[in-house]
Amino acid sequence: MSDTGQNILAVCRRVEREIWGDWTLESMAAAAGLSPFHFHHLFQELVGEAPVSFVRRLRLEYAAARLKFGDEAAVEVAMAAGYESREGFVRAFHRHFGCPPEVFRERAQRQLDRLARQPAVREASMSVTVIRLSPRTVICRRHTGPYRGIPQTWNRLREWAQRERALDENSVCLGLYHDEPEITPASRLRYDAGLVGPLAQPLEAGMHSMELAGGTYAVADYDGSLWRLERAWEWFTAVWLRESGWHAGIFYVFEEHRAADLLRRTLSWSNVWRRTFRCRLHLPLQRMLDENSLPIKKCQNSNNGHTLLPSFG
Repeated sequence: MSDTGQNILAVCRRVEREIWGDWTLESMAAAAGLSPFHFHHLFQELVGEAPVSFVRRLRLEYAAARLKFGDEAAVEVAMAAGYESREGFVRAFHRHFGCPPEVFRERAQRQLDRLARQPAVREASMSVTVIRLSPRTVICRRHTGPYRGIPQTWNRLREWAQRERALDENSVCLGLYHDEPEITPASRLRYDAGLVGPLAQPLEAGMHSMELAGGTYAVADYDGSLWRLERAWEWFTAVWLRESGWHAGIFYVFEEHRAADLLRRTLSWSNVWRRTFRCRLHLPLQRMLDENSLPIKKCQNSNNGHTLLPSFG
C-alpha cells in the first residue's frame, strides 16, 4: 500500500477515535495532506464509501449503540456523536434507521429483554469483576467484514510477528470489536487483531498502532466453544450489564488471549469453530447508578497495566 493510502487509513482511525470531532471533507483531506478532490476519490476507492458518508454512518451507529445500551437522553447522545442539535440528529437518525431515536431505543431494549430470557443465554453466566485498567499500546491488523474472516486476520498478524520476532512467552493478544452486529451491516463490521506493545518492529501495510484507553472495565474469564462465546457476550450485555447498575462505556469490548495459544498455529473458520477458547472478556463501563454500590479492583503490575491470563495448556 502506498504512503498516500496509509495516510488515508490513518485519517480513518483518527475519525474512529474522535467521532465527535468537526470532520468535514476539507478537514479530513487536510489531515491526509491531500486536496479535497483527490482525497475524496482515493478515499472512496480505498474504503468503499464517500468520506462524509463514512463519518455520518459511524456517528449514527455509535449513537445507536449508546441508545441501545444506555439511558441517556437523545440530546446527550446527539452531542456525544458530534451533532450540534437534537433536531439535526433526529432527522439523520430517522433517515438511516427508519425510525426516531426513542423508537429505536424501545425496540432495541425489547430485543435485549427477549435475549435475556433465553435459556442458552442465562446458562452462559460468568463470574464478573469490575477493575480499573491502565492505557496500553496495541499493534493491530484490521479486519472489515463478516466475522468469518477474522481467523485469516490473525494468521497475517502471526506471520508478521514471527517474521519480526515480536513474540515471547509473555506476549498477550487482544481481539477488539468496534461495532454492534445488530446495528452495523456485516460488510462494515470492524475488528482488530492486536498484539500488546509497544513494539520496536516496523509495521507493514494494513497494520496500525493504537492506544487502548484505560478506565473501568467489567472482566470475566471464559472457557468454552466459539458458539458459546457468542452466548457469553450476550449474557454479559443483555443480563449482567443491565442488572449491575453500570452503563456501557464508549471504548471497545475486547477479548484477551495469550499469544502462545492464539498464534501458535494457522487458524481457519472450521478449526476455530470446533476448538475450545480460554480468554478474558472485557466490557468497558462509564458510570453506575450508585458510585459506591460495586467494588472496583485496581489492576497494577509490570506488564502495561493488564493482567496476564493463566497458561492455557
